[in-house]
Amino acid sequence: MKSLSLLPIFILTINLIIPEKISANNYCHQYSYPSGLKNTKNVKCDPLVLEPPLDLSVSLESNNVFTVDFHCGISDANLCQKAHDVFKSAGNRIASVIKFNTPVKVNATFTDFCKEFNQCPYDNQFLIGEASAAQFIPMKDSDRIVRYYPQALVKQLGNPNNAQYNDYDILAAFNSQANLYFKGDLPIGNEQYDFEYVVTHEYIHGLGFFPYWNDYGKNLLTPYPDFLAGVTSVNQEITFTGFVETVFDRYMVLTEPGKASQKMTQFVGEFNSIVPIGTTLKVSDFYSKYQNSQVFGLSEQLLKDAITPNTMSFVTSDNTSVLLETKINPYAPGSSICHVDTSYGNGSDFLMGFSAIPGISLDDLVAKNHGTSALGPNLIKVLGTLGYSINGQSNNQPNNIQKDNSSRSIKYSFSYNTIGVLVVIILWQII
Repeated sequence: MKSLSLLPIFILTINLIIPEKISANNYCHQYSYPSGLKNTKNVKCDPLVLEPPLDLSVSLESNNVFTVDFHCGISDANLCQKAHDVFKSAGNRIASVIKFNTPVKVNATFTDFCKEFNQCPYDNQFLIGEASAAQFIPMKDSDRIVRYYPQALVKQLGNPNNAQYNDYDILAAFNSQANLYFKGDLPIGNEQYDFEYVVTHEYIHGLGFFPYWNDYGKNLLTPYPDFLAGVTSVNQEITFTGFVETVFDRYMVLTEPGKASQKMTQFVGEFNSIVPIGTTLKVSDFYSKYQNSQVFGLSEQLLKDAITPNTMSFVTSDNTSVLLETKINPYAPGSSICHVDTSYGNGSDFLMGFSAIPGISLDDLVAKNHGTSALGPNLIKVLGTLGYSINGQSNNQPNNIQKDNSSRSIKYSFSYNTIGVLVVIILWQII
């Protein structure tokens, strides 16, 4: 069967032990429209700690969790209403599994991308949409490493007095010109894709299924170089504050044949030894030191691993190894390693694969795979490991937070925005 590529143009769409005295994570990563890919900024904010512990016994009714600020840019009122209903129903699906104590605020747009954003079909590519967390916030983990958390998750874990929240938790924009199926329509066409499948998938990315590891432009896999934000010239001076990771990255594991498994977070320390934290130097000088360091070879090897089957996994809190997508060659930013392996496509954990199957509704996919929810058991474990409370499970405080003070001839693709493009343009491609 032909498949729909969940290929975010959005290069996340993606660890190190930083000494506690170093303020390497004093910025929130914030996105905005049109296309957070090109409109990302760092906003000053201090790393958070969770105090006092949150009472996780409190939860909202599932139909009250996802609050949607909906904007429709087309004149077809009926189609607008159908799209709006999907943004709500997709949220309800998730909230039937995950226990939320604080609403998730979504800024949702449904419009003609070609007219609105000048993102028109080209070279057999058709952008179906984009979604992401509206903001990532630095938070100190139980291992005393500061990592980036999606805002929606931060709110569920507690409400620190110094938290600086964006107005929205998730940004989502989808193309009204895509060949989409809506529940209640005539039977789904062979080349249609269920819009609820698409939105549910993207919501999960916005909730934190989101690595910062990525190929930022020259066949090198690295964590996110936060210190390059705002750079416009290779001659510009920067202060090296280190590469950073998300909470998702904490649980990523590398398994190479003949070698013991290694946590990806352990590699970040090596990246942060290229020059001492706090060093001020030109971008060009930093790249020269990087290219001449052992870390450069590590970056090359990790990229090779990311295109070798069965080499990267997310290991959940109960030690379940969930294979990530490492079969795509060459590496595909936005598809590789930020989705689950294709082997899950014929089972109940199909939702977070990088491709979707046309001609079948989300409800029928769930039934076909003998599931009870669009969220399969492994995905639920992943979300629980990240810190979400799961319905029907004990409401213990998460242990990862520190508690002290191609269809037809057209290929549809997604874009769930991330922050790599500045790096691609400014560093790797201009040196």
